[in-house]
Amino acid sequence: MCKGAYKENKEIAIQDYQEIRENFLKCAEKMIKNDVYSCFATHDIWIIERLEKLLKKYNYSKKNCEFQALSGVPIDKTLDELVSKGYTVRYYIPYGPDWYPYSLRRIRENPDIWKDTLKALVFKSKHRN
Repeated sequence: MCKGAYKENKEIAIQDYQEIRENFLKCAEKMIKNDVYSCFATHDIWIIERLEKLLKKYNYSKKNCEFQALSGVPIDKTLDELVSKGYTVRYYIPYGPDWYPYSLRRIRENPDIWKDTLKALVFKSKHRN
């Protein structure tokens, strides 16, 4: 499950920032209660902290879920903490023939992230093997 940064038509997608967050957690709780392998893709620390509480509340196995992050988003400290707690973290890096247009689109969507994206392209994060 991914909390993205895309603008969708308000007739098919929740628009309110906090409502999006709460809906993500509601869906995550349903996944956890149904004991399915759960992948949580978000850079939202508020959500990650609450996910950890949900996982603990339901005594959900750390081997039955993972947290996912996209290269270029400054979340290394949080990823380190999750790994130190025994969670699996998957770190995504754009590649392939469309990596450049994809990266440009992401920068246009969030201009503040261009420095982090550039840094991720030039310097190897310790989360990349």
